Amino acid sequence: MAQEADTKTVKFDGVDYTVSTSPYSDLDVLEAQEDRRYSALAKALAGDDQYATFRKNHSKTEDLFAFIAALLGDDEDEAEDTE
Repeated sequence: MAQEADTKTVKFDGVDYTVSTSPYSDLDVLEAQEDRRYSALAKALAGDDQYATFRKNHSKTEDLFAFIAALLGDDEDEAEDTE
């Protein structure tokens, strides 16, 4: 199955998740983050099925925060500065 141009694959704890490359274009994502509803944020980012996969293997708050960081790409500061 070909990956759409506006999505990316993120590996978390050995599982591949497909997420949007522009997550804040989804109002559910933005509102969940603004309201600090972290499980709702993870579900909005990953979608129902992928969030269910995550929840089958994870029950700790620190796992949820690491999952959100991975989906948002907070650890992807590898962009080269070409200025």
